[in-house]
Amino acid sequence: MPAGLRKSWHLPSVASGQTSQRPSPQRSHELSCTKLGPTFDTRPTHVAQDTQPRQLQHTCTQSLMRRSSSLTMPVEVPKPRAGVRGTDDWAKPRFFSPQQSTPIEVSTSGSVPLFSLNATAGDQATLQLQQIQDLRVLEPSFRPKTPQPRQLQESRPDDDHILPLEQIPKDIPRSLLALCPSARHEGVVGALTRNAAAQKANEKVMSRVTNAERIVPRLRAVGLLLLLLISLPCSLIGVLIMMMSHGICTLLSTETPEATPAAQQKTAIVTGGHMTKGLHMIRHLHAAGWRVVVTDYPKWNMAMGRFSRGCSHFATVSDPSNDPEGYIRDVAALAAEERADLVVPIAPPNHSILDSLIKELLPKGCRSLALPAAITSDLDDKSRYSHLCARLGLPVPKHWRLTSNQEAVRLNSTPKLLEGKRFILKSILYDPAIRTDMLILPCEPARLDAFLRSVNISESRPFMLQQLMKGPEFSCYALADKGRLVAHADTCAQLSNLNFKHVGRPEIEKFTARICSALKLDGQVCFDFMEDQDDGMMTIECNPRNSTVVADFHDSHDFKKALSSPSEVQETVLPRQDSPEQYWFWNEAWRALTTGSFGPFLKAVGSGSDAVFSPTDPLPFLALHYVQASVLLWRKLVSGDPWNKLDLCIGKLSELGGE
Repeated sequence: MPAGLRKSWHLPSVASGQTSQRPSPQRSHELSCTKLGPTFDTRPTHVAQDTQPRQLQHTCTQSLMRRSSSLTMPVEVPKPRAGVRGTDDWAKPRFFSPQQSTPIEVSTSGSVPLFSLNATAGDQATLQLQQIQDLRVLEPSFRPKTPQPRQLQESRPDDDHILPLEQIPKDIPRSLLALCPSARHEGVVGALTRNAAAQKANEKVMSRVTNAERIVPRLRAVGLLLLLLISLPCSLIGVLIMMMSHGICTLLSTETPEATPAAQQKTAIVTGGHMTKGLHMIRHLHAAGWRVVVTDYPKWNMAMGRFSRGCSHFATVSDPSNDPEGYIRDVAALAAEERADLVVPIAPPNHSILDSLIKELLPKGCRSLALPAAITSDLDDKSRYSHLCARLGLPVPKHWRLTSNQEAVRLNSTPKLLEGKRFILKSILYDPAIRTDMLILPCEPARLDAFLRSVNISESRPFMLQQLMKGPEFSCYALADKGRLVAHADTCAQLSNLNFKHVGRPEIEKFTARICSALKLDGQVCFDFMEDQDDGMMTIECNPRNSTVVADFHDSHDFKKALSSPSEVQETVLPRQDSPEQYWFWNEAWRALTTGSFGPFLKAVGSGSDAVFSPTDPLPFLALHYVQASVLLWRKLVSGDPWNKLDLCIGKLSELGGE
């Protein structure tokens, strides 16, 4: 930075107890702004007196104010922690340009951060930092420098973010920290802590369910069990017809499948055999000549994956919801026992961080498709992922991170901050019970209050207020090898999507290739997008794990090579353009019966392909509906625990406290 153009913002030490007086509202050169989570939005307005002791004061000189502009810049400010030098890359205070979404240079010194800005020589400014919670806004009095492209190494975690033991919550077992070094990473600690807090909160809610409230879930379970029983003859007849038809075609075919010698056969472990995406990975690896070991939790001991002809062995491992350390040890031990060459985690959202920790314990020569734990924690957090994309110059919608109910109320009552746009309020943590129940702001205060009472936003259960896009939603699955995109599929998406067809949007593939290269991703990841009528395609969140979009590869021969030998793949593998749409038969049938519209049902069955059924592997289709689902419903009949619906795509009952 040229001499004379560097300006420092000097902060008093928090540990010293030094405080500052509130600036006088009459002095035009003194401004204040208020923290909203770790993100600030800045707008010129008049503000009320603080009602909380935490505060952030910006004091600028009149010369700086004379060059004020209407630029809007969110600012991220973390809480100072005594004894920790520096901050996490994503948690450093940053000033963003809305046009470029690229931060101005930020540096840290000891436990007191110093903010470095570009300004005209002679200008001086002082920032006094404390912590507040009430809303404040300011009109920034400087323009950021021209943003430069970020180098990919700047977005990767490093050892500076490893926390000392005394700063790690007691909820995380010390034996787990000793077992997995990355478990002490700041982002990983946050993910583990939030998961533990969510689990305790769900258990507390379930303990309050009365006997009267358990009657309806039991009746619904009985009703669905009867429907499954009625549908059994139809399923058996359909399966027999399809198998006979395929058998005739096979006899007339001259092609013979190539068999892999047992001595050359490699072993893969696939977790999550109860999900459709897990079943597809089992079939792909089996077709590629691999020996496949399928694992799942005791809850899923009747998972459909164990009935697949591609499954050579099935093993149960500890339930990560109750024993995360036991789950990590079991999978790592199984990989060593089976001499596995590959681990393919098919994890529910809350457990993907554990699969990343397992990656550190695998025996030499065994690779995992899970991402490193630090990367997983950053990408899985919707707010931090948006900040990361902004740093890489990728388009993201406007958003706030909320850590209290009061922040949501204040935003809803401040229309000027929302700029006349609509925003969606969604949980940063995965919660299947409220996944389809998201609120649009601004709304009536009474409606917001009712929603907040049901979710209770907090530090351990943060929410995100994200600008609502006006257009279709897309989701993609990506398989990366050392930063290179080797397989990619995208599809139109919606909540509880049960229809998959590759659409092949080039801007989505370009985005995916760019972020995989920038972060040097090595494994599988899923990205969600929305195409706005005004702003174009924008990414809204990332799921650092496998996705059901992988079903688009169900008839792809090249995808087997991408799984087995990714380094040998020269061009990105895409699904076949003539590949039929994937659907779930009984989901389509139920929709047709309840809506009275049989046109979509006939179209899907006539031109599509069932995502679970295969004439060469028919048992998983029968097991999903009449073994796996029936066992889950029977357990609900006994316990009476509330549940929402049967999701055939992921093979489970959506319920409070579920995966």
